[in-house]
Amino acid sequence: QEVSHDTRKFRFALPSTDHVLGLPVGQHIYLSARIDGALVVRPYTPVSSDSDKGFVD
Repeated sequence: QEVSHDTRKFRFALPSTDHVLGLPVGQHIYLSARIDGALVVRPYTPVSSDSDKGFVD
């Protein structure tokens, strides 16, 4: 989802619909992927609530 010209909101599924992320407020996670053979790692600050089950925004 495009929030502004330089901000996007992504939704990632958790292992099951009962899982919650459980990350303390103010913390971030690192996500990684191979893009064109290169490992790309980015930090993300979740904005979803711990009461949200099955996904993290």
